[in-house]
Amino acid sequence: MNKKEVYDYIFPNGVYSNIRTNQQSFKKKFPELYNLIKENPNRRTPFLAEKLNTSVKNVERWIKALKAQNKIEFVGNPKTGGYILKKGL
Repeated sequence: MNKKEVYDYIFPNGVYSNIRTNQQSFKKKFPELYNLIKENPNRRTPFLAEKLNTSVKNVERWIKALKAQNKIEFVGNPKTGGYILKKGL
C-alpha cells in the first residue's frame, strides 16, 4: 500500500484520535510505521524508531493511534513481545 492508501484505510474520514504531534510529521511517517510493522512483525518501539529515524516517544504516540483504531496489537510478554497487525488486515 502506498502512504495515502494506508492513511485513508486507518483513518477513513481523515479524523484521527487525540494525538499531540506535528501533523506534517504524523502524515508522513505514520503510513511508514504501518508498513514497517506489516513487513517486520513482532518488533518493539526502539527498532521501529530507529528505522523511521524518529524518537521512541513519537513511535509510541503513533502506535497509540493504531491501537485506538484497532489495527495493531502487542503480542508476547512485555520484555520480548512486539507489535503485529490484527488478523484480517
